[in-house]
Amino acid sequence: MRRIKRIGITFGDIAGVGPEVIYKALSSGELDSGSEYILFGDKEIFSKVSILLKKYKLKSEIIFASDLSSDYSDDKKVKFNLKDKGRISGEYGAYSIKWIRDAVEAYKKGQIDGLVTAPINKEACHKAGFKFKGHTDFLAHLFNNPVHKMMFYSEGLKLILVSHHKSLKSAISSLTGKDIFETIVMGNNAACKMGIKQPEILVAGLNPHAGENGAFGDEEIEIIKPAITKAKLKGINVKGPFPPDTIFLNALKNKNSVVVSMYHDQGLIAFKMIAFDEGVNITAGLPMIRTSPDHGTAFDIAWKGIAKENSMINAINLCAKLI
Repeated sequence: MRRIKRIGITFGDIAGVGPEVIYKALSSGELDSGSEYILFGDKEIFSKVSILLKKYKLKSEIIFASDLSSDYSDDKKVKFNLKDKGRISGEYGAYSIKWIRDAVEAYKKGQIDGLVTAPINKEACHKAGFKFKGHTDFLAHLFNNPVHKMMFYSEGLKLILVSHHKSLKSAISSLTGKDIFETIVMGNNAACKMGIKQPEILVAGLNPHAGENGAFGDEEIEIIKPAITKAKLKGINVKGPFPPDTIFLNALKNKNSVVVSMYHDQGLIAFKMIAFDEGVNITAGLPMIRTSPDHGTAFDIAWKGIAKENSMINAINLCAKLI
């Protein structure tokens, strides 16, 4: 008999679109039928969403984490007024942080098998004393900081970043062959878990034209190519470095490919143009499977009933697939 997978879902910032896209996804009838969903958030918020989205009916099995254990109950009642939609609040930031902590604790106790996170607002979290750059670094901290990478998935394009939330100056100055090699290996391993039997790893250059044999910089020669060679010796089907302005065209022609981008915007500009409404963020390297929709809190459209749930549906189903 097939084991039921338990997928945790955190609400994110309740002034944003998180609760709405979660509710719509759970009402879609498109989620993995072999999973049940453990919600880390507030029941009354969910009730308010159900009133907003009254034409939607839940079709998936849900349990609130607070019903699993009193450890996940909120110390005080969550106060949310619809007048606060789209507002940056340290209080809401504090709740979104707590729900992430609770979900990781539940994973460590064997109460969930994987995690999907709705968007948080970094400014709201920082007002609550949050010292991390975002979900990715905070989750890594909660697991004692293993080597981890941001990866992005859509049907048409898969992408993994060597560095993520750094200034461009820092991303370039801190680039190492070790980081690139680790990113290639993680991208290959993740692609295999996704069911891609023979992934092709395409590595982007750092400089225009991938350096043009040293004419526009030597990072490709000194750092990137040796990392590729090392990965090839491990039996990985890896190619490059390719000019950053054409690598994505090549990747779109091969659904079994994964692009390795040297820094955040090099990869994310292309990815979001192609898959903004459907893309999924994955944290590679954690002991726990964690996915999230590839969009933010979208305060400008929050609690209007118009946020699209496609990315959340894909994040939930990919989490189930990877468990």
